Amino acid sequence: MADAFATNFAIPGDTNFFQVIWKLTRTLKAAGWIYKCSGDGNTVKETTGVATADLWGGNVNPLTDTYPNPKGGTGLSDTSAGWWVASGPKTVKIPLNANPTGTLLRGEIVTQAVTGATGELFGYVWDTVSSSGWAIIGPQTGTFNNTTANTITGALSLATFAPTGTIVTFNREIMIGKPASDTVDGTIYYVCANAATESTSLFSSIASSASGCTTTVWPGGGGTGNSLPSIAIAIRGAGGNITGSDTWVGLASGLGTGTHAQIGCSNATASSGITADGSFYIASSTATPNAMTGLAFTRLDDTEPGDADPYVWFISQANNLFSGYSATNNTGSNGILWSLSNFISGTATPYDIIGYQARGVDGYTPNRDVSFGFGGTFELDNFGNTYAIVAVSNGSIRMINTPAITAQLVREKMLVYTGGQSSGTFKQIKGRTRWIQATSQGNCLDTFDTKTWIGIIQAKTNVPCLMIGPYDGSSTPQT
Repeated sequence: MADAFATNFAIPGDTNFFQVIWKLTRTLKAAGWIYKCSGDGNTVKETTGVATADLWGGNVNPLTDTYPNPKGGTGLSDTSAGWWVASGPKTVKIPLNANPTGTLLRGEIVTQAVTGATGELFGYVWDTVSSSGWAIIGPQTGTFNNTTANTITGALSLATFAPTGTIVTFNREIMIGKPASDTVDGTIYYVCANAATESTSLFSSIASSASGCTTTVWPGGGGTGNSLPSIAIAIRGAGGNITGSDTWVGLASGLGTGTHAQIGCSNATASSGITADGSFYIASSTATPNAMTGLAFTRLDDTEPGDADPYVWFISQANNLFSGYSATNNTGSNGILWSLSNFISGTATPYDIIGYQARGVDGYTPNRDVSFGFGGTFELDNFGNTYAIVAVSNGSIRMINTPAITAQLVREKMLVYTGGQSSGTFKQIKGRTRWIQATSQGNCLDTFDTKTWIGIIQAKTNVPCLMIGPYDGSSTPQT
């Protein structure tokens, strides 16, 4: 697979956003997210996992699926209920009982003897007191096994380590739910689950086994055997019911007539030398000039080396504060998402970034394996501006070690962190956003790096331009 895009997708109307969400699912599928199950409110729920049986559209190229009624006849439409589940990139956690021999390098390719399995080393942790630790790998080819003799070697460092104990594969699934006769509101659930011991928490498993899950009631939406799994997060809406949905992107109206949405998804299919990413976004114009909304699921870099889920969600919600975090209820209209003030927030304001703190790190008191709301920030300066990336009176910050006459603008990734303001959560620097960056110049829908990034927040006197990627590399984005 490769990156996939739905560029300049026309928003149907001022109060109709569901078709953009539907098109996002087509983009995810085209980029390698694996279809698992679906419901369209009119036929029997579909749980085979066969891509062509997808009730939201089954063409070989998902980007050519059409709406409404993508399967023909009476099916998914603005008036019907519906839901859709897909599986994304995986991570592998390999237990250690000995410190690796040599110095492993984060990001290098590692290969296991005998199995030939390969992957990208996200990092490893080792505690000399307990003589225990683990390595986190983004799998690329083959399957790692727990045979101690099958050592794993770094391609660059030549450092080695051996698996000791049960290897854990973490599967990611998202569930998107649409209420009947509603084009504004919806629900998004997310889970990162141990494929062996937590498989019943996967939405695809719930859809197959729970009688409460029907063609109109989504997995985790209530009914017999159909509650939201305890390890899952209600990213948008509420768990355990289908009436606790809320605006997809913070706006019940004001999307604008004749506006467009930019949709992109990074490659979600692993292969030789390539780690699945699967990050995706919606950057939508609105009726307000230079004001964009949307959502994003993005991989983080510079995370803790033992983090099994280096991803976070950017989503608009207003009801929950850091001090009262809820994993089962994230609702409320917070208006236009892509505003820097939504991320650079305090304890008395809602969080708009959500993720796990330590997925799979169990057996400790207090429990580290919790989800929480995060904030974002950029480096501050001491010369009178809000952010170092903005240099008002002295011009833009540009690279100076370059032969270019007009040097490239300096860029900065957003730091995602939290102060542990809610009981049972922890202070944490989660990482820096791979696909969200800032620079000192730019407007909404400006393009950067040969149209592989687009601007989503306009640069102002003390606010940098926020850009998101990947973008398709050729198109001119339209408002």
